Amino acid sequence: MNERLGNTIETKEREPFGRNVEIRARFLRHGPKDSESWQLTEEGVAASKEYGEQFEPSASGENYILKAYTSEIDRAQETAETIVENINTNRKGHTRIRLELGEKDEDVKMETDALNLPYSEYIKLSRNEEQIGDKAISLHKLAQRVASQIENFIKLSRRLKSDSRADLINITHLPWLSAFVKEVVGQKLEEETDQKKKKEVESKITDLGYLDGFELIIKRDDDDVRLSLQVGENEFPLTEESIRQLLED
Repeated sequence: MNERLGNTIETKEREPFGRNVEIRARFLRHGPKDSESWQLTEEGVAASKEYGEQFEPSASGENYILKAYTSEIDRAQETAETIVENINTNRKGHTRIRLELGEKDEDVKMETDALNLPYSEYIKLSRNEEQIGDKAISLHKLAQRVASQIENFIKLSRRLKSDSRADLINITHLPWLSAFVKEVVGQKLEEETDQKKKKEVESKITDLGYLDGFELIIKRDDDDVRLSLQVGENEFPLTEESIRQLLED
């Protein structure tokens, strides 16, 4: 074999996509809203600006990207745009609307009492549907939509150039976030013996503040994919199978 040609082939083999890739996806509730108009308040704009200023990009350079995804609802979009605008990096992609994170006609007060219950009771009630216009919605369906967004990011990790890093900010609403965390760690919490950890995570599920949420970390090296859910100071390993199971359930 021509030595020069052989080196070219070897170089291409060493430069595939999806090797040594890390995605850090933050899922956050929007900034403070007005109790009557449900729009982002001046305080909400200021808090979002501060969040962006304090955000530390996980990398820099050509193999890094920062992107935001947001629900269709105005206050979520404004939160995302304000955060991204104030993050100190020149590696910003376009902010995109994701209906998985909320549609305009879903901007209603949902029944969320089931989130306060033990997982064994929650899981039965989470499928109870509320009629919103011409669609039926449930906490379980909202959890599935967040899982769908995460599944898309897992697929994205395969398409990124090797050695890439990405920060993906997702701005959505309390029921979406709380339902997802409840469904993927609720059973583990019932078995948790560390009462401090249990109480901290449960409070994130039932009393989630503005600009609060969780972080989903994806580490890929070719076909080896590892997922980690960070809720406050607490970390929970997840798997691709657990995400698929939630989507199929």
